[in-house]
Amino acid sequence: MHTQHSRAARHAERRRSRTTPALARRPSLAAALILATASCTVSPEPVAGIAMTRAAPSAAASVLRPPALFRLPSAPQPSTPDTRRLEALLRSGREGFITPMEDPARYRVQLLVTTFSPRTGEADAIAEYRYRPDAEFIYVASAIKTFGSVAALLTLQRLQAEGHPVDLDTPMAWCLEGQRFCHTRDKTNVESGAITLGHELRKIHLVSNNYAFNRVYEFVGHHDLNTLTWRLGFPSVRIRHRMQDSFDEATRRTTPRIEFRPEGHEPVVIDRRVSELELEPAPVDTRVGTRHVDGGGEVVQSPKDFANHNYTTLLDLHRLTLALTRPEHPDAPELQLTAEHRDFLLEAMEDHPSNSQNPVYERDQAHLRYKLLLKGILDVLPLRRIHYVGKPGRAFGFHVDTAYIEDRETGRAMAVTVAIHANFDQLVEYSPRVYSKISRPFFRSLGETLAWEFLVEDPSTSAGSRRAAADDYDAPS
Repeated sequence: MHTQHSRAARHAERRRSRTTPALARRPSLAAALILATASCTVSPEPVAGIAMTRAAPSAAASVLRPPALFRLPSAPQPSTPDTRRLEALLRSGREGFITPMEDPARYRVQLLVTTFSPRTGEADAIAEYRYRPDAEFIYVASAIKTFGSVAALLTLQRLQAEGHPVDLDTPMAWCLEGQRFCHTRDKTNVESGAITLGHELRKIHLVSNNYAFNRVYEFVGHHDLNTLTWRLGFPSVRIRHRMQDSFDEATRRTTPRIEFRPEGHEPVVIDRRVSELELEPAPVDTRVGTRHVDGGGEVVQSPKDFANHNYTTLLDLHRLTLALTRPEHPDAPELQLTAEHRDFLLEAMEDHPSNSQNPVYERDQAHLRYKLLLKGILDVLPLRRIHYVGKPGRAFGFHVDTAYIEDRETGRAMAVTVAIHANFDQLVEYSPRVYSKISRPFFRSLGETLAWEFLVEDPSTSAGSRRAAADDYDAPS
């Protein structure tokens, strides 16, 4: 991972020249925040020679429930957002907009945009635009993984603050109950062949690898993954399960013994844990559609209920993107990441899979489905000018992207969080056809529209951009 760390460093100075991360100003906050979180958990609890271990169950064990947290003031609302401009753009008649905008409620079209316009000698001018955010339930699918990545980095920082010799490259072992040997090898790690936290995070953000997220989920733990995220300032989040997980609550809440194995040192052990955290239901109607396809491929004549699935509001997802990419934004929570860890995560979120040296992906595994708005933006600006950091999600017809896009030449930028539910006749299904017919054309039209509207200062100066984009990049379909 040292090669990837050096690549991440290329962008660090530019990011820090824009704003100094909160942790750089107050380096003790991360350890204090995470240690405070740990102090109220049912498990883990540090003991001599072991990073974390599960306390013995007892009748007196405390169970932290989220309602008190959710009675705190809600996430701050942007000041005077424009609620009309985006609707006008979406009703402009572009081909990809026509079907979804016939019935925005049925397709659950929701959009948040924050723009940044450079001003000479002053901070960037910030403007907020909204169209139906959180009007209906949205299953954000893999877009929720970034919360897990941030929690994993903060958990690593906690272990480092306790004096353990661990980092993103330290070999790790997964020791599953009932198995004689621990899992230690990762054939996709071409540098060391070991499972490492840094490599798992790269796989999550390069190609949205579900197994990598599941390891992050188990490393942080069901309890701490939620409580730490709330304490960072994202009260809507409920991370109930791994990706493609069992619906059995005991399985979801149980995480295996995990070890860091630093060379020349004793293993740092995280014992098997069972979370006692009970998550409140999402505060919205989680039923979607009028029919759904069940796990056996049969059509069920009733809505699909997402009550037992992961959840966050689009607003909190948008605020996470702002916190990572523009932490100076007044509504962005302080994530408490070190500058090194923030730069590492942003590099993984920006990198294109086909450019990755570790792990390595074939071109047919690395197309534009991981940067949903990029194909449309390439109709406006050449690739060399586009700085794109994002995390998409896709499942059950839901298609979501949250991204920060900046024109490298002008400095004009926008943070975009968008969701749509692609469906035929309100059937909830996981079918490539609903995406190719409804959501992908929508995202392409949206990328192009937003680029012309918010990134291009003078449209006449981009007259040749389409040709330049085509010369720069042969975008696969």
